[in-house]
Amino acid sequence: MGDPLSIACVIGAGPAGLVAASRLAAAGWRVMVFDRMPSPARKLLKAGRGGLNLTHSEP
Repeated sequence: MGDPLSIACVIGAGPAGLVAASRLAAAGWRVMVFDRMPSPARKLLKAGRGGLNLTHSEP
């Protein structure tokens, strides 16, 4: 478990960053997630009819 005074900072709110943040929080860490986009998992939200659609075209 993390030190109660320590904060884990995750840079990037994409799939890997959100999984990392979730696992750190489950292990007892206080977690802050930073991303340049206005909302988390923005690229994951662009799903087509076939299901999950990851795109690299959006900045």
